[in-house]
Amino acid sequence: MYLGHIAINEAAVLLSGVALNTWTTVLFAVWLHRRFVVPEEQFLLHERGESYAAFARRVPRWAGNVTRKGS
Repeated sequence: MYLGHIAINEAAVLLSGVALNTWTTVLFAVWLHRRFVVPEEQFLLHERGESYAAFARRVPRWAGNVTRKGS
């Protein structure tokens, strides 16, 4: 969901023709990460414990490392 918001923001920037405004997308991504992603992860770790921690180790936070360890 958050990655989609970032993509929509960047698309709007590029469609506006002012590529210099890409910095707004970077700031938006940082804000989303700090305001929503980190607190959600802390909540899930508190609520679900080791099962969430194991899930978080397997699954990339954003879209980075898509290869699975051990496969």
